[in-house]
Amino acid sequence: MLLISIGGGRGALCVMSHARDVKKGRSPVKPSTAYLIGGIIALVCVALGIYYLIPGINHVLADPPQAQHIKHSIVFFALAIVALVGARFAANAKASS
Repeated sequence: MLLISIGGGRGALCVMSHARDVKKGRSPVKPSTAYLIGGIIALVCVALGIYYLIPGINHVLADPPQAQHIKHSIVFFALAIVALVGARFAANAKASS
């Protein structure tokens, strides 16, 4: 681990680099945090999938904007599944120390 000291004396700001851990394939993020982030991403994707299923609302990035968009919904539901699978893999990963 590389330690860089900014300033001097007792109140110096120290910045730690995880370059060696990243090179070995280890993530500096704890598995529980990665699992939580994956779950939040999955919930956002499900919400967007439901949003694109509701007709009569102006949908962002869709043409026509007030129609029901099945393909957009399917993509967001698939992204939610990918996020949950990724979160599950992150939960099984060992934490780097």
